[in-house]
Amino acid sequence: MPSFRALFAESKSAIPDMLFPLFQSDIHPHLQRDLITTLLNLCLHDDNCKKLIAEDGPMGILVFPLVIDALKSSILETRSNAAAALCLSSDLDLNKEFIGKLGALKPLIDLFEEGQPLATRNAASAIFNLCIVGNNKEKALGLGVVKVLVKKIKNGMYVDESVSILSLLSNLEMATNEMRKLGAVPYLFNIITERVSAVNNENSALIRESSSAVNAEKSALKLDNCLFTLYNTIWCSNGRNYKEISDEENSHKTFSRLAQNWSPVAQKFANTFLEILELGIPH
Repeated sequence: MPSFRALFAESKSAIPDMLFPLFQSDIHPHLQRDLITTLLNLCLHDDNCKKLIAEDGPMGILVFPLVIDALKSSILETRSNAAAALCLSSDLDLNKEFIGKLGALKPLIDLFEEGQPLATRNAASAIFNLCIVGNNKEKALGLGVVKVLVKKIKNGMYVDESVSILSLLSNLEMATNEMRKLGAVPYLFNIITERVSAVNNENSALIRESSSAVNAEKSALKLDNCLFTLYNTIWCSNGRNYKEISDEENSHKTFSRLAQNWSPVAQKFANTFLEILELGIPH
């Protein structure tokens, strides 16, 4: 028997009828919350997400503006669920640019900056998906996303999410220049050093955190993202800085240790940094 979500989506009128109150300027905030939550739950069904929110489907132009408007609600749950719905729908490549054009990035960045746990993570996931598209990267940069992300990293909050988004943006010179101006490089080095040093510390919280396969995988991904972002920021950008690489290796042997027993991505970047040092020619 089909699930309730699938049956609901198969009706031609059910979704438009459900969403109709969202067009009212004086809609009660609690009703808006409930409708957005219902839409989110329907989108958890993979096929429904394509039927309900695909840009080229009959509901595309209708749904996205309503969800983006809900990001500005006075109720946190509404904003969080709207971000989650955008995250799910932006998994579809054809939706990414369309959602960006409709102005979703600004309220998503604002929601991420607020710092409420679930809402922040939903917003971060949606921002990450949208920034896979080049045009959305440039929009996000223009909206000050790098400043928000670096501030989170400096404060030790939502570091994984922030580093993941920065890794996407770091292939743009505008992003790497801003990261340098904001002093992000030492903090990225600190993240890497902490991960590497944790291996030699049996009492480290990071070791306990990595005891499960899932957490270990997340830890490795975070390290990979940091290395990718650092490489783009301190070597591939106009501000090449041999000294920063040299100081890190001389102080902590970070790259030598990474090159020996880490993920293939981490080893690749570590060996690249070591090759740069071996050449011994500052930019």
